[in-house]
Amino acid sequence: MEEKDRSLRDDLDEIRADLDEIRSTISRLVDPSLLPETTSSPRGRTDLLEVMVSQVMDDVEDGLSRNMVKRCDLKEPCRATFTTFLQKNASLLERDVVREEVIITNQSELDRLRDTAPYDKCEKCFVELARLFGRQVRLMRSLRIYSTTVDKRQEILELKEKDFVNEVLEPISSYHRLQIIKAVSTEPRSFSSLSEITELKGGNLLFHIQRLLDAGMMLQRHGRGDYMITEKGFKVLKGISDVHQLLKH
Repeated sequence: MEEKDRSLRDDLDEIRADLDEIRSTISRLVDPSLLPETTSSPRGRTDLLEVMVSQVMDDVEDGLSRNMVKRCDLKEPCRATFTTFLQKNASLLERDVVREEVIITNQSELDRLRDTAPYDKCEKCFVELARLFGRQVRLMRSLRIYSTTVDKRQEILELKEKDFVNEVLEPISSYHRLQIIKAVSTEPRSFSSLSEITELKGGNLLFHIQRLLDAGMMLQRHGRGDYMITEKGFKVLKGISDVHQLLKH
């Protein structure tokens, strides 16, 4: 009876591991940016961004055609200047991160152009320029590649300290656990492989592995198989790497 119960538990563990792996795969298909760099498709991401920028510029052309002053001797020169300005701003969509000072600089350039307008009727054209510029910036926000200092402060205020420590900081606060999560981020690893990497044996290694499993940063394939990183684990590791790069500068 005891052996039968043990076999049943093993089967359930294997089913849970398979379900975790399926959930992780589905999540990555829904959001390709969450894939590790070794398995994601840079070409696919580039193609998508090129299409997005092309659509944004189609919006610019349509907006300027419809909403600029119809009869003006400066219409075509201004339209060319506006298009160049918006094209430069739209190219920021292809970046991984858009810094706040870049948007501030572009806003200042827009204001400078507005200040040099020769006619009162120019205001109508600049209202449209500002509208198109604002749409581009909102798109950057929605893609989560741009946020202001105010946005970041609000995110900090919403941070739940206890949950964050228990679910993120504590699980990766160990040197050995960081070694483990780094190792499985590139490829699945066996227990013996992780033992060689960390120089830990038996129960000592199992303790750290179990902590990462409990935190949902790692899973074990087929109950007793290799260990692999989860979506949460990859996000946490990527965040740590980003912070490390920022502190180096």
